[in-house]
Amino acid sequence: MRKLNTQRRTAAAACEMAIVFPAVLLIVLSFVDLGRISYAYLAVSNAARAGAEQGATQRFNDYTRPDWEQDIHDAVLDEMQSLADFDPALLTVDIDTNQNAYGETRVVVAVSYPFQQSLGWLSTFTTQPMQRSVQMLQIR
Repeated sequence: MRKLNTQRRTAAAACEMAIVFPAVLLIVLSFVDLGRISYAYLAVSNAARAGAEQGATQRFNDYTRPDWEQDIHDAVLDEMQSLADFDPALLTVDIDTNQNAYGETRVVVAVSYPFQQSLGWLSTFTTQPMQRSVQMLQIR
């Protein structure tokens, strides 16, 4: 009689684990994916900020503008290197300038990078665009 009772408990525990384990695993993987999304957004934000800082601290004219834009693009690339599985071909950097009412030059750097979710939130793999735009006044 005692052996039968032990077998029932073992079977009940195995059945409970079979029901609960996938749900717990899904929750854990969701938190891991959420952390990866947060890290990717921070990397894109820092890259846009680094590019805008590079553009704000360097003066340019019509002759030096291509080199100035290349320096900004290089600063963005350097900042994005911390992202795991980073592909420079997928990175989009848009650089724009305008002047405010006081004649000061404003540098606008917009960075976009697609993020591939590992879990896909219960569907197939999905890609989320990470975008950030930063504006800074030229100070030199």
